[in-house]
Amino acid sequence: MEVLAATMDMGQGAYTAYSQMVSEELGIPIEKIRCPYPDTQSHPYDWQTVASRSCWSMGMAVKRAASDARQKLLALYAEYWQVEPESITIEHGIVKCRKKGKAEPIDEHIQSGFPMPDGNYKGGPVIGTGSFVPPDVIYPDAETGQSPKSVVHFTVGAVGIDVEVDPATGAVEVNKVSAGYDVGKAISPVNVKGQIEGGTVQGISAGLMEGMYYDEHGKLLTPDFTDYKIATALDVPPDLDAFWEETPEELSPYGNRGVGEHSMISPAPAMDNALFDALGIRIHSYPLGRERVYKAIQAKKKGETDLWEYPYALEQSYKNAIKEWK
Repeated sequence: MEVLAATMDMGQGAYTAYSQMVSEELGIPIEKIRCPYPDTQSHPYDWQTVASRSCWSMGMAVKRAASDARQKLLALYAEYWQVEPESITIEHGIVKCRKKGKAEPIDEHIQSGFPMPDGNYKGGPVIGTGSFVPPDVIYPDAETGQSPKSVVHFTVGAVGIDVEVDPATGAVEVNKVSAGYDVGKAISPVNVKGQIEGGTVQGISAGLMEGMYYDEHGKLLTPDFTDYKIATALDVPPDLDAFWEETPEELSPYGNRGVGEHSMISPAPAMDNALFDALGIRIHSYPLGRERVYKAIQAKKKGETDLWEYPYALEQSYKNAIKEWK
């Protein structure tokens, strides 16, 4: 069994989830299902692998395709055995009709065909198809940017972070992180956990280390990973608590909703809040590197409660200049 879904699996576990869905719908073992990497010569169109939508949106199409294939299989065996399709089941890759005491594995016989009562052979590849387009999303108004429903659903979550700051150097140490999201339904729990953990690490990395710096001539000073630092396993706490709740989404293959990118969003502002709690000064720019944190500590000693740095300070200066020109 092949699943031709044009999602690009980059490690998020989409193909595992698709295989689980097909196994559930068709009643065949997951080890008999493969999801080859997409190719425009063989795979149907998919918009993009973005927006944490694959397991939800493409998942709807995969489920419908598997259901379509199941109905075609049942119809084929119903004609072959001369029974109603409702009397046939597919269990662990075995097509069964208890009414007639028949059972056959799903194998190459389907490709070769079955001799029907009328003497003709019927068979060949059984191809199930499915598609999905959200039915009630309304494109935002071009003038106002508003829409009564611009997205199908939201994934909610929360992050708690415990940090430690060295006041002499401004170095920040993340001691513990707890991150949880309502994923609707965890199709593949191990991959959901991995998505939350991986996204949390990326969020910590963006908040603490990742910055684009330029010289006075506009030359980028952090063009590669020698200078553009990203978090490694040594930069994140070993105690990373990832969990989820399951409130089923109404329009969804199995109640699931996106979780891939959501876990990257909250760690940075959570760290900023933790630093504000520790230092009593609000830092309004990222990353929260030791130099910036050290500046905030010194500013706090002067009685300041906020630290504004590039690019926000540059933007404010530009806006003030415009006001003066007018």
